[in-house]
Amino acid sequence: MYIKIKLDEKERQTLLELAKTTKLKDLYKRAQIILFTDEKVPVKEICKILNISEDTVEYWKKRYLKEGIEGLATKPRSGRPLKADNEYISKLKEVIIKSPSNFGYAFNCWSLGRLSAHLKKETGISISESWLSKILHREGFSFKKPVRTLKNKRDKEEYEDAKKDIEKLKKNSKFR
Repeated sequence: MYIKIKLDEKERQTLLELAKTTKLKDLYKRAQIILFTDEKVPVKEICKILNISEDTVEYWKKRYLKEGIEGLATKPRSGRPLKADNEYISKLKEVIIKSPSNFGYAFNCWSLGRLSAHLKKETGISISESWLSKILHREGFSFKKPVRTLKNKRDKEEYEDAKKDIEKLKKNSKFR
């Protein structure tokens, strides 16, 4: 026996707004389950549309009836708390927008390793480069590997002289 849900206009509008504004895929699907159920869409059709099982549909309908819209949110899970708490992420955001030279480093581009080491020094929390990469992505930052070059280390005059000498050698070469 499938669970039936009848929404009033306020509940319907709240769920529509939630589905429209949330960035969380799971929360979107849960809101859609309730909205489809209210529209009397068959459970098997909901499963096809959202690519979920019938058990999942029934679970979220039960939870919605029991807890209301708050019941659609993901509850905290058990286990070790995250190392990268809100304070760490705030510090990360504060650091990432500044050049490493502002912190006294001789380089001017953050790499994951350098950023991780700096944040460990600042916060005492050690985060792996791969996890730091995921956090940065989740927070909307993008990055690429730095291209290492020695252009800023060379003497410009000597470089131009050497370039001219090479051009002369190429012109005078008998292997052209």
